[in-house]
Amino acid sequence: MKKTMSFVLLACALSVHATVYLYEKFDSYGPATLLSDPSTGWFVNPAQDSITAPTIELVKPEYGFSESVTHVATIAERKGVAVVNKSRMDAIKLINNGANVVGPRTMYAAVRLQIVSSGTGALSTSWFVGFGDSTFTRVCGKVYIQATPSPNTDFKFSVTKNTDGAAVSDPTLHKYGSVYLLVLKYKYMSDVAPLVGTAQKNDSVMLFVNPDLSVAESPIPTIRATMGTGNDFAATHKLTFALNQKGPGLRIGSVTVTDNWGELNSLINSIGVASNVARNISYSAERVITYAEGQLGIYSLQGVRLLNKMSTGSVDVSLPKGVYVAKFKSVSGQVSSAKIVVSK
Repeated sequence: MKKTMSFVLLACALSVHATVYLYEKFDSYGPATLLSDPSTGWFVNPAQDSITAPTIELVKPEYGFSESVTHVATIAERKGVAVVNKSRMDAIKLINNGANVVGPRTMYAAVRLQIVSSGTGALSTSWFVGFGDSTFTRVCGKVYIQATPSPNTDFKFSVTKNTDGAAVSDPTLHKYGSVYLLVLKYKYMSDVAPLVGTAQKNDSVMLFVNPDLSVAESPIPTIRATMGTGNDFAATHKLTFALNQKGPGLRIGSVTVTDNWGELNSLINSIGVASNVARNISYSAERVITYAEGQLGIYSLQGVRLLNKMSTGSVDVSLPKGVYVAKFKSVSGQVSSAKIVVSK
């Protein structure tokens, strides 16, 4: 069956040295899609699935996101729920060509989101994003909302490495309804025999609130988590990016996970900005046309490379229905990218 593709401009000058483990804008799913739908790639903790999954919705102007954000995943606020009640935890695997994403390396998870409300009662400080393993046995690098006392007009961000009771808070008060860029940094240390996995407790966690991605990473984060008493990830863990639904109400516009700070700026700030990418890449009759000689790569949204070929001006492709990213580097050194939607 003939496949048709459409391109959404990214206009990204992508680093060839960085690895993108997750690139999620929620724009390949229709409005009202639940994040639990098998087409999304997200999956739920079977022990915490009694709550409705986050819902994809179209961005409204009053949300305050930049024009590059067109869809959001909405996590509903939960009020007056006892601590013992179940939360809901959804996750998506971080992909590194099939390999485990565990040390030694540094990972950055950039999240654009709007904090709508904190929830009430004991759950107002529940974490909402973090790194997890695919069996939901461990989550590290948890980010929380710390609500101020009644009348609860402000909040603080907090973070832990792996122990809920050791949250460290940002001293700055923030306003509900505002849009934030959070960059969660997780530094995985050596995790090889004889120091295998959970015997080690030397990983570190930091959080940057609204950092300037156009400049080099600051040595001073907004929050630096304490080392905590919990265990690090084990070498056998398949890592994920996890969402927790137990209190705060929020809208998430995008999640990008990479091992390079400099990659975040091109992936986040350039998405959706028109440029000359359309002259560099187009599609016709199951063929990617590059209009020049160079190297063409086709990737899944999780960063898995599916095709890598030298193009003399065009490359024949055959892909199942789904969403992909085409990256092209011409012989003159120009790097460009476009999102491919295979609709049938």
